Order: sequence, then structure tokens, then C-alpha cells
Amino acid sequence: MLPYFIDTKEDLEKLIQKIEALEKSSYNLKNDWDQALNEIFTEEEKEYINKTIQQAGGDKEHTLRDLREELEKTKTINITLAWKPTVKQQKKIAKKIKGWVKNAVIKTHYNPDISGGVVLEYKGKYLDLSLKHKYETGI
Repeated sequence: MLPYFIDTKEDLEKLIQKIEALEKSSYNLKNDWDQALNEIFTEEEKEYINKTIQQAGGDKEHTLRDLREELEKTKTINITLAWKPTVKQQKKIAKKIKGWVKNAVIKTHYNPDISGGVVLEYKGKYLDLSLKHKYETGI
């Protein structure tokens, strides 16, 4: 299950990289586990990692691998906007999208040529709700 604090493709990629760094380290097999978590992860991420490992029975090595593999399967919804959204706006958009598509993150693109509105792309399907499209099609 996708953690609640992961909204964007960038957030997801960063978390996967951190899990890979922990997997490659020797920390997960030694007593320095807490030190490694403190050095690599945020508080939210540490809580999520520890909870996931606890729910899986405590096997750190296999759980980290399984978690990384599950996160890598996360769907991406490409969103093209006529403006560059702030982090707050991206989170708001992601929350709305997560209500429609489970286990998905957003990747935002900026294209002022669409004039306004949004263009969504998911699994090769497009929904063009841009002002440019409406103008060109007379809708």
C-alpha cells in the first residue's frame, strides 16, 4: 500500500532510492538499524518502514525488498498544467487523484500552450480538458 505521505512520482522515487540505500548497507543485519534509519529517512518514513517490517513479522531484509518491489509497481498519472503548481497545489491534486485511482502518484508537467485547464494521461489514455483543446474543437 502506498504511504499517505507519497503524492508525486518524485516523492516515490526518493523513497525507493532510500530503501535501496538501506538494502545495500550492512545496517539491516547489524545493531545499527536505528542509526541507519535516522541517517537516511524522515520521521514519517521511519515510522512507515518500521510498521511495515513489524506487520511482516520482523524480517527486515525480505520486507525491504518486498516493499521496494511493491512501490515500484505504483501507477503514475501524468498531469499537464498551464502553470507550475506549488507543492501545496500538487498535494491537493494528488489527494483528488488518489480518490479516483488507488495506489497512484502524480507527475506534473508544465505547458503554457494549453492556456488553462488540465491534460491527464494514464495507461496510454488521454483526457484533454485544456482551454486550448476546447477552443480548437469548438466545445
